[in-house]
Amino acid sequence: MIRGLYTSASGMLAGIMHTDTLTNNLANVNTAGYKKDTAVSQEFREMLIYRINDGALSGAQFSLPAGVTPIGYLGTGAAVDRIYTSHLQGSMRNTGNPLDVAISGEGFFAVNTANGVRYTRT
Repeated sequence: MIRGLYTSASGMLAGIMHTDTLTNNLANVNTAGYKKDTAVSQEFREMLIYRINDGALSGAQFSLPAGVTPIGYLGTGAAVDRIYTSHLQGSMRNTGNPLDVAISGEGFFAVNTANGVRYTRT
């Protein structure tokens, strides 16, 4: 039973991450240069479960009795695997500021930092 609670809790946590990502996208819909994020979930490893025929297990044996039939997989929950940022071309608008720049089409700005060259679209 406790496994079912953990499975449910992991699904709820993944749902919260998806909701947080969506609300962040909505909050920044009018922010210049904002790039949409997408949360991608992945299920935990699946565990093979077996249906045991109506025979009782004998004593302290842990071996599976004859007649064990696989009935499918039992998922053990979900988790957010990654949050991807979309780097698709966004809309451009003239801000009137001569220091604001934008890229039309593919490519990135190369920025020199103390840790070397970094690439950005914003």
